[in-house]
Amino acid sequence: MAYENGKSYWFLSYGGSGRALSVYGNSQVSQNRNVILWDKQVIDDQSWYVGTYPISGFVRIRTDLDQRYGLNVWRGADNYYNCDICMITGNEEDSKLDFITVNGNENLYRVKLLKEDMYLTAMGTGNGADVRWKALTRNDDQLWKLVEFTGSTPDPDPDPGNEGGGQGPYGDYVYPTVSRACSGGYTSKHPALDIRDTSSDHNIYAFADGIVAYSQNSSGQWMPGTPEGNAMEGTLASMGNCIAINHNNPITTKNHAYARTIYMHMKNNPSLHAGDTVKKGQMIGTIGTTGLSSGNHLHFSLSTGDQATLAPGQNGWIGISRLPDFDPRQVLPEYYMG
Repeated sequence: MAYENGKSYWFLSYGGSGRALSVYGNSQVSQNRNVILWDKQVIDDQSWYVGTYPISGFVRIRTDLDQRYGLNVWRGADNYYNCDICMITGNEEDSKLDFITVNGNENLYRVKLLKEDMYLTAMGTGNGADVRWKALTRNDDQLWKLVEFTGSTPDPDPDPGNEGGGQGPYGDYVYPTVSRACSGGYTSKHPALDIRDTSSDHNIYAFADGIVAYSQNSSGQWMPGTPEGNAMEGTLASMGNCIAINHNNPITTKNHAYARTIYMHMKNNPSLHAGDTVKKGQMIGTIGTTGLSSGNHLHFSLSTGDQATLAPGQNGWIGISRLPDFDPRQVLPEYYMG
């Protein structure tokens, strides 16, 4: 059975007595922290989230201790090609990996750096054995068996509203789409991500728990650059079917009380209205191309702040220019241009 996008696995060394790839230390996360082998245990130190990017042709392996960190390669003067974990943001290229299937039925793979012929290699078989990137040998120390991580205590009453597009939670928020490919990035003139509709899952999911602050029914569609489209520039109708949600800020790296997310160009008239409560990961719509839009995509913006207008329960539209927005990829790093 092949590995699946959005699931977490133990990576068991085929040549290392079945010991598991593990972050060094006691559930500690830091930049360039070493990766070793250790006896298989049900701990997040050994739980690795696999995210696939089929359009761009690479894989990332993130630690479930903190999914902002992923497997990487150390390029310092000492211990060059050591395997460690590193923040994905700022190290996007070195975190791109490739899985070479050896036996799909047994879930046996080689893991290599995408742009170099260097393979994930166990340097020993005992507890604490180092792990490095080495040239291909075809030996068992470069084979890894993926076993789905079961977790320590299954949720006896899982919340179906918290699944969403956010496989691999970042705490109290999730990805609003399953697709990770973007056609437009964040700029001062376009303070949002345009997320492509590339997945078989076309749904839009609530970023976090919150209360709908604004809902718009506007199913017209105008092509940018046409006289009709130019006439719609800057109007509320240009957003198409749209929802804005206010949240208590779930992002620990942003020191503000509240957050607002906006979802534009939805396919259908929103079924949610101002005052409705939503749960993290709840499906709130479908990706579409209503408003001023040239094709199916989600225009997604994210803001945090302390002003009362962003508090859950406060209703009404806030002009884009007055929102304290930032690039969503700061906290949703799997989104990429492509």
